[in-house]
Amino acid sequence: MKKSLLALASGAFILGAAEFVMMGILPQTAEAMHVDIPTAGHFISAYAIGVCIGTLILVFGRKIPPKQLIIMFMVIAFVGNALSAFSVNAPMLLAARFISGLPHGAFFGTATLIAKTVADKGKEAQAVSAMVTGQTVANMIGVPAGTLMSEFLSWRLAFIVLSVWAAMTVFLVLAWVPAIAPVKDVGLAGQFRFLRKPGPWLILG
Repeated sequence: MKKSLLALASGAFILGAAEFVMMGILPQTAEAMHVDIPTAGHFISAYAIGVCIGTLILVFGRKIPPKQLIIMFMVIAFVGNALSAFSVNAPMLLAARFISGLPHGAFFGTATLIAKTVADKGKEAQAVSAMVTGQTVANMIGVPAGTLMSEFLSWRLAFIVLSVWAAMTVFLVLAWVPAIAPVKDVGLAGQFRFLRKPGPWLILG
């Protein structure tokens, strides 16, 4: 596997683990934040809302080179997970989880573009699959590991590990991911030109 794909897979691992680890450590975070478990479920929802809103980064950051976007996403992931680890109350953890979710969807869109660009001819799909493997590994290993940390050590340790991993991924991206020109700018209106066709409206309906 190319080093550039390993760097992208590392980023996918961070976001995959950050998304789902909360489900395994919910009782401990609820107790620490002095809320009941149903209320603590908002810590999961906050991440999901961040994912939805964060996709707009690709609309307004369309002129930024993909490599720089990936680095920015990892910095946001570092900040969000670090704030999660040191949250002192429920509102702070909600905000931290929202921040953690912001780069999720935009990352995978950008990482897919990079993976296809650096792939050998005819192996674009394989390259994208290699990048997405990071999230698969997160679900298989990262999330259970975070649950074990919460059970036997501290739920905060899971987020500390994720924040450190995000920082490490920044350096991997700087070292291994090549500079790639941003996609052709079609303007803000051009980002939504697909809505002029009936297909998307039928799907939404």
